[in-house]
Amino acid sequence: MKFYKLIFACFIVFCSSLSSMNKISDIQYCVDSGFDGTYPSSFSGKNVTVSGIVSKINENGSFYIQEKQSRPWSGILCADNRFSNKIKLNSEIKVTGTVSEIFGETCIKKIRDLSVISAYNEPVPIEITVNEMNTNEAYEGVFVSINADNTIIRNNCLYVDDGTGKCMVELPQSYINFIKKLGRGADISKISGVIVYNCGEFKLQPRSGKDFVSDSRNINNTSWGRVKSLYK
Repeated sequence: MKFYKLIFACFIVFCSSLSSMNKISDIQYCVDSGFDGTYPSSFSGKNVTVSGIVSKINENGSFYIQEKQSRPWSGILCADNRFSNKIKLNSEIKVTGTVSEIFGETCIKKIRDLSVISAYNEPVPIEITVNEMNTNEAYEGVFVSINADNTIIRNNCLYVDDGTGKCMVELPQSYINFIKKLGRGADISKISGVIVYNCGEFKLQPRSGKDFVSDSRNINNTSWGRVKSLYK
């Protein structure tokens, strides 16, 4: 009898932990644009616990996570750099922190607990148009892919025009020579990355050279340094 009571108690604890979990899409979903037009989360200021795949790690140690299935509202920024030595790209993690807004981008700050669930779960990007990226709040923080047949260089920045609109592809400044070469007709067909919101606009941030797809060059497994050297 004691054995069954123990099993039942464990089951109750397990169910309780599931019920206390939040979905990233629930935190991000918003139809009210707010006073500044940035669609602030209704969870702002609340403590949440979410699980997700690490889809991008920023240079400053903050990172993005998203639900296993790439879809609108499924990604979010974790604006805390204290766990950079614990997380890896494509690992599944559980995070507890406070929902906040940073310059119009919904994020999780003040992370109090982070645990790794599994090691490798690479998400598949959603294919969207630039117009969808520029006009749809639902793709903020989400891993996406856009058509990049037409690239433009302006003020040492890379832009993509897919016929539906133009967007900025934000790369580290150390790759200025690389993006200049891209702007001279390099045969990049698609670019994947996470959509971020800063300085009043949505931007696409690739994670590495693997996110650049070429029709005639195999750069899928290259690092930033290797991709840069291909276009010297």
